[in-house]
Amino acid sequence: MSRSEEAVKKWAEALDIPEDQALPCVVAFACLRYHGKSFVRKLANGTGPITTWQSLKIGVALFLWGRAQKKDPWGELYRITKFAQAWKEGDSI
Repeated sequence: MSRSEEAVKKWAEALDIPEDQALPCVVAFACLRYHGKSFVRKLANGTGPITTWQSLKIGVALFLWGRAQKKDPWGELYRITKFAQAWKEGDSI
């Protein structure tokens, strides 16, 4: 099992969502936090592949969120858990 598969399984268990939704949920949360609703909506409604610019912004958001997790791990866990709960219930971004 690769590291990415292990991470997806870990996030799915922690957030209580299906494994196929774990990675999109985490990416959407980080991008929403650092780039706003319009960027996440563009990603969600995209018809083509993700562009280089979008992938760079996703990487930056995940990097910044990783740093935030080190500063306040319990607060970040609470925030993403609340986001995942809304995600699971089908609330729109």
